[in-house]
Amino acid sequence: MTMINKLTLFNLKLVKLNNQFFPSHLVDRSIWPLMVSSSLFALVIGTVQYFHGYSTGYLLFKAAALLTIMGASFWWKDVVIEASFNGNHTKKVKIGISQGFILFIISEIMAFFSIFWAYLHSSLTPAIELGSQWPPLGITPLDAFAIPFINTIILLSSGGFITYAHHALIAKDRKGSINGLFITIILALLFTFLQYVEYNQASFTFADSVYGSAFFATTGQ
Repeated sequence: MTMINKLTLFNLKLVKLNNQFFPSHLVDRSIWPLMVSSSLFALVIGTVQYFHGYSTGYLLFKAAALLTIMGASFWWKDVVIEASFNGNHTKKVKIGISQGFILFIISEIMAFFSIFWAYLHSSLTPAIELGSQWPPLGITPLDAFAIPFINTIILLSSGGFITYAHHALIAKDRKGSINGLFITIILALLFTFLQYVEYNQASFTFADSVYGSAFFATTGQ
């Protein structure tokens, strides 16, 4: 073995020791978080403009959606490289990621809790401004056993398939994990399409009393 090969082997061992010795990980500079957050902001603006009939809304929506998908794909690629090839995701880093995701889930629970609280408070004791009735006077609700019922089944089914994909991943069943994730994505696209159809069928808007606000805030989360 030459001196250069010995030095290379020594450097590789040193990097491995450093990754094991330093449990924390400082990520490299990346443009993808800024790009994804900016494109998501543009996506929301384009969606709102499209709903209000602006001609530029649809173009902005398509461009922002493309940039979001592209930025997220490259961002996830970097994360996978950091976790696998670079070995930067140590046990402490994984714990931190898990804790961050748990906090995200808690924030989502609190968001839905606040919306459900507003709905229950308004529906159980409708104010005089609502005509003292629920649904409020002038609101024609959607048929709960049409698209909402179908979307509920799709949503529960997608949760089951993503859980199957997760357990298959833990069991190192690559094919099962890919199939479960693929079916979940198909169900998510179908759910989004039916949600779009449901929004078009609704005779009320977000500004139509607390009923419209609670409906679109809940289904749009």
